[in-house]
Amino acid sequence: VTDSAATLAAAQAAVLAYLNYDPRPVAVTEWYDGTGTYFLPLSKPTAADLITEVTEFHPWSGDGGDGTVLVAGEGYVLRSPFVLERLGQTWPVRWERPPGRLAFNQETGKRQISVSYTPSGDAGLLGVLKEACLLTAATLWNSRRAGFGFQTSESVDGYSQSFTPFSLGGSASGSATPVLVSPAAQMMLRPFRRPAIGGL
Repeated sequence: VTDSAATLAAAQAAVLAYLNYDPRPVAVTEWYDGTGTYFLPLSKPTAADLITEVTEFHPWSGDGGDGTVLVAGEGYVLRSPFVLERLGQTWPVRWERPPGRLAFNQETGKRQISVSYTPSGDAGLLGVLKEACLLTAATLWNSRRAGFGFQTSESVDGYSQSFTPFSLGGSASGSATPVLVSPAAQMMLRPFRRPAIGGL
């Protein structure tokens, strides 16, 4: 591993530790209740090419609960980053008869829709992350000889080095609460930071 690659890895670790969460989008499968309308709100924004599967389940109709995989453009369309629109019919509803009543009521289909997709993420935040990583890496690199605590070992020839994120006290003591050494990066990331227990 080269010095620059190790520095970038340390900077990325420090940025994620400062945020107290990893905001990079990962693929998810979420279950939704049927709405009885043509529109289904999603919990996270996405794009049409990031949706891998939409399945509608109708266990009361005799399909054995296997569900029907909908085809994009035929069974559904992504109307906005947060909304799936059902084409040709509404999202599932079902008829139920409450205890003590003779008449059936129309109920939304509980957890009858599964959507597998990758959230598109916050483009603004991802851009800020990249810039904060580069600022932090530059600070780490420029201070690598100043003894500020990120370079923990070095071989005789100067090419084998180990790095660790800056700790809370500015030393390489292995603290579990690393912080960024770049004030500019901290200022950029502060609006997106999730407070940790104890307020660190």
